[in-house]
Amino acid sequence: MNKVLLLIAFIFICGTLKAQNDEQSLNLGFNAGGVNTYFTNSKASFGYSVKVNYYPSDFFDVSLETQFGTLSAGTPNGFPFSLNNVNFINKYQAVIVKANLHFGTLIDEDAFLDPMRHFYAATGIGYLHNRINDIYPDASTYIRYKTPVIPVEFGYNINIKSYYNDPLLKINLSYSLNYVTGLGLDGFNNVQVPASVHFYSFYSIGIEYTMAVFGRHSVPLLRF
Repeated sequence: MNKVLLLIAFIFICGTLKAQNDEQSLNLGFNAGGVNTYFTNSKASFGYSVKVNYYPSDFFDVSLETQFGTLSAGTPNGFPFSLNNVNFINKYQAVIVKANLHFGTLIDEDAFLDPMRHFYAATGIGYLHNRINDIYPDASTYIRYKTPVIPVEFGYNINIKSYYNDPLLKINLSYSLNYVTGLGLDGFNNVQVPASVHFYSFYSIGIEYTMAVFGRHSVPLLRF
């Protein structure tokens, strides 16, 4: 856990070192897509997130994200049951803080490389609330609990600016692999669980709206 916090701090320092003379912005975003576990009998389901991003520069931001989705595998009454063939439905909720380092922080302006500058990598830490709604076998062996979650995310932003060349909208494409500690995602109170119990993915498309711009000049909140 300490290594993750040190990595977030390093990314934050790298981003802010280049941000001293840049404009800052505050964005509100929404993403929707699919979530999936890594069980052998997993099923892709719908997930979405609402987030607030603070950009101290064009190519670095810190986000606070609230994520909702349904993780499932097998069927509620599926056979056969084993640790490697679990059957559950988990309508989870998660709150995650991430540091997002865009490649533009590392790549200088160049006509040929400019599209590469809008890729980004991110990591962070948060808490995931396992909310098991259905499980097989239906017994007292399953639990609902909160557990730390560590995401590793890669994505791309398409920037849309206003008539005055201020940031206005971002179209976001992203994929995140999320590691959950503890007893995992299936809700079974097992001492030994398959490694796949600890991972799920969230792939999405979204939009960010720039609510405010600060710096060399300011743009008011909730402008239209």
